[in-house]
Amino acid sequence: MNNYLAWVVGAEFIDDLVRQEIDQAGLSVLQQKGSVVQVEGNLAQLYHLLLWSRVASTLILQLQQSRITHLDQLYDLCRQVPWHEHMRPNCSFKVRFSGQLAGLDDARFATLRVKDAIADHFRDRSGERPSVVKDAPDILIDARVRGEHLYFGLDMAGEGLHRRGYRISGGPAPLKETLAAALLLRAQWPSLAAEGWSLMDPFCGSGTLLTEAALMATDSAPGLFRHYWGINAWLQHDVDLWADLQQQARARREQGMQQLPKLYGRDQNLGAVIASKRHLQAIGIKEPMLEQGEVADWQQPMLAPCLVVTNPPYGERLGQQPELVPVYQQLGEAAHRQAADGRLVVLSSDLQLLKQIPCAPGKQHRLRNGALEVLLQHYDLSKALRTPSHAPVGAEDFANRLRKNWQKGQKDAKRVPTTAWRVYDADLPDYALAVDYYAGQVHVQEYAAPKSIDPIKAEQRFSAAVNRIAEVLQLRADDIHIKRRQRQKGKEQYQRQDDKRVEVLVQEGPVQIICNLSDYLDTGLFLDHRSTRLWMAKQRPKTFLNLFAYTATASLHAAFAGARTTSVDLSATYLQWAKRNFHLNQLPLEAHEFIQADVLQWLMELPLSERFDLIFLDPPTFSNSKRMEEVFDVQRDHAQLVDKAMRHLLPGGRLVFSNNYRRFKLAPELEERYQVHFMADKSKDFDFKRNPKIHQCWHLLAK
Repeated sequence: MNNYLAWVVGAEFIDDLVRQEIDQAGLSVLQQKGSVVQVEGNLAQLYHLLLWSRVASTLILQLQQSRITHLDQLYDLCRQVPWHEHMRPNCSFKVRFSGQLAGLDDARFATLRVKDAIADHFRDRSGERPSVVKDAPDILIDARVRGEHLYFGLDMAGEGLHRRGYRISGGPAPLKETLAAALLLRAQWPSLAAEGWSLMDPFCGSGTLLTEAALMATDSAPGLFRHYWGINAWLQHDVDLWADLQQQARARREQGMQQLPKLYGRDQNLGAVIASKRHLQAIGIKEPMLEQGEVADWQQPMLAPCLVVTNPPYGERLGQQPELVPVYQQLGEAAHRQAADGRLVVLSSDLQLLKQIPCAPGKQHRLRNGALEVLLQHYDLSKALRTPSHAPVGAEDFANRLRKNWQKGQKDAKRVPTTAWRVYDADLPDYALAVDYYAGQVHVQEYAAPKSIDPIKAEQRFSAAVNRIAEVLQLRADDIHIKRRQRQKGKEQYQRQDDKRVEVLVQEGPVQIICNLSDYLDTGLFLDHRSTRLWMAKQRPKTFLNLFAYTATASLHAAFAGARTTSVDLSATYLQWAKRNFHLNQLPLEAHEFIQADVLQWLMELPLSERFDLIFLDPPTFSNSKRMEEVFDVQRDHAQLVDKAMRHLLPGGRLVFSNNYRRFKLAPELEERYQVHFMADKSKDFDFKRNPKIHQCWHLLAK
C-alpha cells in the first residue's frame, strides 16, 4: 500500500491531544509547526484518523509541494499538478487559499488563479471543465503558502471535522464539537466512564458536551454519522477499505453501547433541552435524562461518582455581566451538594467569574474557542466549600479617584463645551486603564498588564474597576464598552474588532461627531487633540490640509469655520466616516476633498502650486499597510515628512505637527530650517493635563 503525506490541523493548546490521535492511527510525524502537523502513512492509517479523530480540525492530503516566491508563479505551478489523477472533469470543486505571497494583496485573487489553472487543465485535456461551487463541493482543494513553499492538497473531510453529522439545530452560540471533545479529554472522561462514573451538564445548551461524552463512552467513532466526505469523489479513494473501516467502527460502537454510563443534562431554556434530546437520539441514545430548570434548582442527587462538566454563559468581562456572579456561585454550591464525591470542570473566558465558584480549585487548562482564549478550571467537590474572592485591595481608592475626576470633569466639559472627555487615565498604578465618557456611555481601555503581574490578580482588579465605574457614573452594564489596548502590529489598530455598531453623537464645540464605541480599537475621535482642533478652527484658515486625517474631525472643525478642506488618509472606511460627519453637520461634500492615498507618496506627487494656510500633520508611530510603498516610522521619517508638508504652506502659513510616540525626539535640523514652537501643555485640554506624554505638539512656520 502506497504512503502519502498529509497535514493534520488542530486548535491552539491541544497539540498533545492531536499527537495522541496521530499515534493511535499509526501515522509517522515528520514535522510540526504550531498546531499543524505533517504526517506520513498509508490510506488505512489516514482513513482511521479521518474517521476517529475527535479533536483535529482538518486533514489535508498533500498532492504537491513546490518552491514559490511570487504570485506570478502560482498559475503555472498549479497547472503542473496532475489534477486528472484526483478528480473528474465533470465534478464540482472549491478552492481554499491561505498564506502570504509577494505581489498578492488579496487572497481572493490567488484563489481565482488556482481555480482558473484547474479549469484550464481539464479544458485542455478534454474540452470539459469542472464547476466551482460554494457549498458541499465534490472536491475541496487546499492551497497554502508557507514561507517559500506552496502546497496543494485535498481536504479529506470536505468540511471541518467538527461536523459530526448529528447536529440538527445549534441554538445560540453552540460549542464546537472538537472543543467539547478536547474539554472532555482534559477532564479524563473516557477513563472515568470506564470506571462507572456518570456525567452531568447543568448548562447543556444544545447538548454538544453530552453527545460527545456519549460517543466517547460508547467507543463510537465521531465520523460514523457523517455522510459527506471530501474523499467520496476522489479518484484514488479506496471504497472497499473505507467501507471495512466503517463496518469495524460500527461493531465497536455496538459493543460499547452495552456499557453506556448515566448522562444527565439540564438547561433553563426549553428549546435547548429539546435540541439536546434530538442530538442524543440521533446517535442512538433513546431516552436521554434531560430536564428544564435553573442550576440553583438542581435537586437530583448523583448516586454514582459524577463528573459535572459544563460551559456556562460568560461575558468578555465581569463588569459587562455582573448578573452572572450568582450563577457561578450557585453552580458550585449545587455541584458540591449533588455530586459530593465527584469533580467539577468549568469552561469560561472570565477568571473572575471562575473565582466565584466556591469549590476547591485544582488544575487549569487553556483552550481556544474560536478567536477567544478560554480557561478550563477543575474543582474538587470532595473538599469543603470556600468563600469566593472579594474585591481586590485598592478598589475603593480607584472609586474615590474616579468620583473626584468625574465631578470636576463635568464642570470643565461644560466650559468647552463637550460631551466627551477622559475621566480617568491610569491615575493609580494598580488600575492601568483609561475611562472615556461619550455622551452617556463609557469607553474603557485596559492597558495590558506587564508579564510580571499575576494575570489572575490583574483580572480581578480590572473586573472590580469596571463595577466601580458602573456605580460611580451610574451606568448600566450595557453602557460600558471595553477594549484591551496593547502594542499593535501592522494594521491591527485599524481593523474591525466587532460588528455591533454602537454609535453615539458627541458635541464638541459647535460641531457634532459620530463615535463608534464597539467596532474598532479607537472610537473615531482622538480626545487628546480637542484643544488643537478648536484652536485651529479659531484661526479661520481659508484652506486647510489634514494629513493622516483618520475620520477628519479636525477638517470638520475647520470646514465649519469656513475653510476649504482637504483630508488625506489611507483608509476608505475612515474617509467614509468623515463624510458622514460632514453630512451630519450640513457641510456640502462637494466643497471639500477626501483623498484615499499614502500620505508620503501623495505629498511627493502634489504640485508645488497647491498650498494651504494651515496644515495638520498627526502621523501614526508606525505603519506598514500593504497600500503604502514603504514602512513608515515616525522617529526615522518625520523630518522628511515635515519638509514635504512645509513646501505646501502659503506665506505666513503654519504647520501643526503632533504624534504620540512617548520617546519621540524632534530632528534638530528642523529647528534650523523653520521657526519651531513646542506647545507643551498648551495643546492639552483639562482632561489630559494629568498625562504629559499623551502626545507632543509643535507649530512650525517658515523663517
